[in-house]
Amino acid sequence: MDPELEAFIPFLPPLDLADPVAARKVFAERAASVPAPDTSGLEIEDRVVPADPEVPVRIYRPHGALGGALVWLHGGGGVFGDLDTEHPWAARLASQSGAVVVSVAYRLAPEHPFPAALDDAYAALRWTAGHAGELGVDPARIAVGGHSAGG
Repeated sequence: MDPELEAFIPFLPPLDLADPVAARKVFAERAASVPAPDTSGLEIEDRVVPADPEVPVRIYRPHGALGGALVWLHGGGGVFGDLDTEHPWAARLASQSGAVVVSVAYRLAPEHPFPAALDDAYAALRWTAGHAGELGVDPARIAVGGHSAGG
């Protein structure tokens, strides 16, 4: 293992993936302990993307957005993570990039096996492109990204 990455192992909470509900709780508690980002330069809105089933998203619009958008997919191994655990990342991305960030709360495994998360991500991407004018973004400047499983 890369020595730089190995230094972070003690900071990772032990997660029992045999009990995804408990693992999600630990993950959410860890995420809540991160200092809240400054959101004073952002308009933040929770929406629901019409799909089957609907997909919750949280939109981060920087004041003076630059025209691009990022559909952001949280990490968590496809088993945990949500709009709240991803809030610090998404808010900082929007603030520092000037792009609109659409954070996606895709369905989680094992309750929703593959390709549920991918279907939700695609629905959010299609919705973002279809609502580019409303969101104030150039439909030719929409990227998809994320970290860990979301990447």
